[in-house]
Amino acid sequence: MGGAYWPGHVQELRASIDKPFDQDWDANVASKRKALLDSIKLKRLYHSTSHPLMKVWEGNLRPKVCIFLDGVGLKWNSVDPFYIGWEGRFVPVLLIGVVPGSLDGNYGFIVSHVCHKFLFEQGITNVDVEIREWINS
Repeated sequence: MGGAYWPGHVQELRASIDKPFDQDWDANVASKRKALLDSIKLKRLYHSTSHPLMKVWEGNLRPKVCIFLDGVGLKWNSVDPFYIGWEGRFVPVLLIGVVPGSLDGNYGFIVSHVCHKFLFEQGITNVDVEIREWINS
């Protein structure tokens, strides 16, 4: 990736990797690494258990979504409701895992739109549908 995509402190850390080892340099890189890690907000994933989606998900919605994904030939390997976000700000999502490289963005948009329609039909209006590449192990 070109330098324009990286914040200045990340560029400096990347450029400093080739410098010769010395104690001052090591301490400088360690403090900058800690500052960088402290500035990153990592998203977390939690299983959704209390959201109204769960009542319809375990009823007829899950089979309907799975039949649709199979019917359109999607190479999917997981579909689960989650909460995703940062501490204090989580949003409910229906997360679909697909085989890496098996889905382009345009087709993915259509798949997520249809799944959104299924949610709306069940009265679930505040859940996003997201697709990720996922390898089951």
